Amino acid sequence: MSGSPRDRKRIVFVGVGAMVIVSAGVAQLRGQQAASGDAATHSKDAPERRDAAAAWAELRRSIEARFRAAQDDDRAAVARKALTDLRDFAKTHKGTEQAAAAMFNHGMLAASTEDFSAAANSLEEALSQTTDAQLRPENAAQIASLAIRPGESPPAFTAKSLSGEEISAAKYKGKVLLLDFWATWCAPCIAELPNVKKVYEAYRGQGFEIVSISLDQDEQTLRDFVKQRGLNWTHVYNDSLPAGQDLATKYSVTTVPQMILIGRDGKIAGVQLRGEALEDAVNKALASPAQAE
Repeated sequence: MSGSPRDRKRIVFVGVGAMVIVSAGVAQLRGQQAASGDAATHSKDAPERRDAAAAWAELRRSIEARFRAAQDDDRAAVARKALTDLRDFAKTHKGTEQAAAAMFNHGMLAASTEDFSAAANSLEEALSQTTDAQLRPENAAQIASLAIRPGESPPAFTAKSLSGEEISAAKYKGKVLLLDFWATWCAPCIAELPNVKKVYEAYRGQGFEIVSISLDQDEQTLRDFVKQRGLNWTHVYNDSLPAGQDLATKYSVTTVPQMILIGRDGKIAGVQLRGEALEDAVNKALASPAQAE
């Protein structure tokens, strides 16, 4: 998709309906009508449930159309209206799977606007209501991911790098650390590598470090790639770590690329950093005070 990475917003419509991704104001349909949505529409369920299915399909189409048509300056207003519509829908159709899906999407959209309190409340409400097999695990993962945001303390970690070095969060105390979750099979990750290398070379002498955590399935593929591309910073193979203690699980990473910047004060300074936004965030973090003793 076109547009600067710093301008991208994502809204994911899942549960009782098709998946829709809205990024930089452009929507793309992914998948077909979910079986649960078809069942709600065509089964002998109560009329109110059939009404909820039809209303949910219409609301999704409406919000998608609004984001398609929105210009850059309009997106905030479109998002506010969508949040209101999703909340109103959930109240009107309370007790249905469609209402739970609406609250999940309300939470996702609230998080994208950095209203994390509203996001947490909506996601918790959705999780308590839904029995949708698609929505429940995604909902739980999104709730966990809300803890990984600017201003929060990141999870502590220990790991062994590809070079055999034991590393931990404590090793980088007082420095600016980028945790870069990626994979050699991830095209957007590969496309971002020149920018990551540029930022690393520009700031490595000022207290900036990178730990890249690979979600590859084959360690040798990772080793070969790192050597061929000259990626001269610390690398960790995620699958080499004990189950439940791997960094992807600790940091609630379910998709790549994902970049998490930890400041000199030990707090998360930025997430989802790509393009110019990465260098801007590193610059700002290096200028901030270190963690107090």
